[in-house]
Amino acid sequence: AKHMGLFGYHRPTTPRLDELAQKGLVLTNHVSNSSWTRPSFTTIITGLTKQQHNVELSGRNLQMEITTLAERFRQAGYRTAGFVGNPLARKIWGFGQGFQLYVDTKTLNKAFPRDEILIDRAITWLEKNSEDPFFLMLFLTSPHTPYRPRGEHRRFLKELPPGDVIQYPFKEYVKPLPKADHDRIVAAYDGDVAYADEQVGRLYDYLHQSALLNKTSLLITADHGEIFGEHGCYIHAYHMWEPVLRVPFLLLSPILTKRGLVENRPHTHVDIAPTLLDLAGLPIPESFSGISLLKSLADPTVLENRRQFSQYNAHGIRRQTIRQGRWKLIHHNQVDKKAVAKIDDLHPTIPQPKVKDLPSLAMDGERYELYDLLTDPQEVQDLYAAKQNDPPIQALIQALGPYLEDRTAAPQLSPETLKALQAAGYIDGPPTAQR
Repeated sequence: AKHMGLFGYHRPTTPRLDELAQKGLVLTNHVSNSSWTRPSFTTIITGLTKQQHNVELSGRNLQMEITTLAERFRQAGYRTAGFVGNPLARKIWGFGQGFQLYVDTKTLNKAFPRDEILIDRAITWLEKNSEDPFFLMLFLTSPHTPYRPRGEHRRFLKELPPGDVIQYPFKEYVKPLPKADHDRIVAAYDGDVAYADEQVGRLYDYLHQSALLNKTSLLITADHGEIFGEHGCYIHAYHMWEPVLRVPFLLLSPILTKRGLVENRPHTHVDIAPTLLDLAGLPIPESFSGISLLKSLADPTVLENRRQFSQYNAHGIRRQTIRQGRWKLIHHNQVDKKAVAKIDDLHPTIPQPKVKDLPSLAMDGERYELYDLLTDPQEVQDLYAAKQNDPPIQALIQALGPYLEDRTAAPQLSPETLKALQAAGYIDGPPTAQR
């Protein structure tokens, strides 16, 4: 989120989204319920928490008894289609439930296809299907490793001294990267963001030119964010810090009578499904813990004292976080270092740092971190030792308790899953000279 103009970024990375923000609603305190694709994407398309859907890394797919958003819209008479560029969200794992057409990386025969390919396919589908009510999902992936902007979107890199980009940074570094390497990584990512912004603009232009905007709601968000050097970390995966969890949220809808709305109250991905169903006038299941934006806009009291939960559980690493008001509490389970090392050994294509050399994994034992996001939004000063016995913090510790239980089965990784994880950069990616 912080690499977008509408959130105050210094580079002109998102001119189209900045423009759209003036026509709709922006949430500035929207966080993902996880720090990586599988669990967060599942929450987006089902409205269920991780505790309910239990999808992360293991052989457990999205279960058939779980009803997706696409199924709910299809049951209501909508045409449904999904165009997905992330290799971890393929149809074979259950993510295509309810979609009459689901185009994923297997169909396209390419991990992380160019966003314009997905936009082209979506527009072609709309040309044939938009006379009926429709539910369309697009999963663009250019703002993701590998950082490889092309053509005019390399303009931010051209502002810097020449050099190679580390397309797949390590997740953690003991010492800060040389400034030149860091700056090129960020500039390459910004170029990818600018490309995605351009492609979203193309979709918006089509909706406008085809007179669909007056009856179409458009919601834009991300499954997770990216971190660039804070706490010595890059990209995403198991980190629970703000750059990885705080994501953009932008909604345009003819149902919203006011334009340029900015909301700073707490929201998460569990709110997306009830919001979309509410916008369409469809019933919201009682099993949903999320709150429709239409409801929260009409009654601000429903978000009073709300807590936001996020978690990660894969590769022997388990972390959880809870927010309430100004306070953010992070819990780290004891790392299963053998499990981490085993995953690293699956694809020994490049030199990998050992677990003992990764700062946040090398620490022994269970631990907590506590930050005051009001006075310390960069999460620099850990206040847990000083405030752990304060009543508000004790309440957060107690509320986080049910999320500490490990309900995920041991990983049973198929060759398809391993290939997708490698393509997504979660385990050894392609070698680069800078490593």
